[in-house]
Amino acid sequence: MDYKVLDMEKYYRKDIYRHFTMDCKCSVMITSKIDVSELVAYSKQTGTKFYINFLYVLTKALNTRDDY
Repeated sequence: MDYKVLDMEKYYRKDIYRHFTMDCKCSVMITSKIDVSELVAYSKQTGTKFYINFLYVLTKALNTRDDY
């Protein structure tokens, strides 16, 4: 992955960053590779949109957690 180091004093969104890191209780985000081939196959088999099916699976998983 390519990471970019920011100079926070010159960063044009520093006030927004400060707000969400200092004033709000926010969660940490991660990026992960997941295998969606079964969901793609299901979407094709049922003639439904992958995006809608993915949102459903994602929100169902998130709603099982108390911290989300």
